[in-house]
Amino acid sequence: MITEYFPIAYFVKNNQMYIINNNFKSSVISNNINTANLLKIENTDKEIEYKLFLQELKNILICMHL
Repeated sequence: MITEYFPIAYFVKNNQMYIINNNFKSSVISNNINTANLLKIENTDKEIEYKLFLQELKNILICMHL
């Protein structure tokens, strides 16, 4: 069971995908940006598979919190 990581979003910059953990938003608010909460996805030709994986993971974690 995954309890410490909750991806809330992803973004693509310069053809590189980053996954944002939910801890990142609180680090921005507290003016203490922790880049450890950003995961850089490297060496992938199948970006769509990561997007689908993240959506499925998010759905599972949302159901766990209900």
